[in-house]
Amino acid sequence: MKTREDAGLTVFFPVFAAKSHSGSRNIYSLYSIIIDEKVSLCLKKMNRGVFMAKRLATQYVKACFTVTEAELRTFMQLFADHQVSLQMKVFDNGNQELAFLENQDGEEGTLTFERHGGSYLVTGSFRLIRPALVNAMRKAVADFKGDALVHRIYNGYVMVYHYTQGAVAKIEEVRGHERKLIFEYKNTVGKLEQLYRKQDVEEEIMLIRMDINVLLDRRNQAADEAERSRIDSELRKMTRRLFILEA
Repeated sequence: MKTREDAGLTVFFPVFAAKSHSGSRNIYSLYSIIIDEKVSLCLKKMNRGVFMAKRLATQYVKACFTVTEAELRTFMQLFADHQVSLQMKVFDNGNQELAFLENQDGEEGTLTFERHGGSYLVTGSFRLIRPALVNAMRKAVADFKGDALVHRIYNGYVMVYHYTQGAVAKIEEVRGHERKLIFEYKNTVGKLEQLYRKQDVEEEIMLIRMDINVLLDRRNQAADEAERSRIDSELRKMTRRLFILEA
């Protein structure tokens, strides 16, 4: 997740690698490079810098979803596609336990598969650092319509994501004892699900990044406080949208 600082205002936005297999994606990638170079040059002239708000860890406080026997192979393949090594243990009662290696020190995370007829109730609670595991779990929750409480831990604050049936129901920002609501699903039928299934989500993020940079330039040039306040309001809406897209 990148940040840009202008006139005391910090804006956070996720960084996605643009795909290059289509012309339109190449165009957005080019625009993104041009914008980033422009921002970098501008900030150097202002004796500021671009820095990374690095995610320290992703804590799955709880995760729960159902996998049928027919879907079990697909579930395992999902982790294999993300280059995650797995070890499956099978118990006498038919239950299973899936273990994955989180780091070089040998720390493991586990998912428990409790058998119920022809399906398994999958549950787990663990802390992840490796991006491959984080991405695999996020896709598993989405694909298998899982419920989860996830803490994305950054330096100085935590983003709390509540997933219901594979989609984000609520996002909160926690700083110390302060908790701020970033997003809450308002039962707009199909709206959020459509958002997460859009094939062009990367392009939408690129366009929002471009809009954010334009607004920041306008804010630096704004002559009065009322104009800066209006721009700040627009920037807050855009950054909240990006947190939703990143989930």
